[in-house]
Amino acid sequence: MNKLKASVSNEGKFPRIDANLSGGCGLAVNLSIIFDEPRRHDIILENKGVQIRIDHFTKRYLNEEIHIDYTDEQGFLLGEHFESGPCTIEMT
Repeated sequence: MNKLKASVSNEGKFPRIDANLSGGCGLAVNLSIIFDEPRRHDIILENKGVQIRIDHFTKRYLNEEIHIDYTDEQGFLLGEHFESGPCTIEMT
C-alpha cells in the first residue's frame, strides 16, 4: 500500500482499477491499475487513506475482495492472492 500512496503523491492523479477485455474464442479480462483523472460516476474504494476508483463496467469483473501487490519487475499486480502480503480492498 505504501507504493500506491507514493505513486498518488508523485503522479497527482488518482489510481483506477481498469478492466481490458481481449480474446477471440474465449473472453479474457486483464485488470490493471492506471493513474487517471476522476470521472463523474466513479465508485470509490478506500484502504488506509488511499482512494482507488473503479467504473461500473470494471466492477462487473471484480470479486468481493481485490488483492493488490507491487513488484519492481511487473509494477502493480491485481489478483486473488500473493505470497508477499499484498493489501486487500473489500468491495462494498
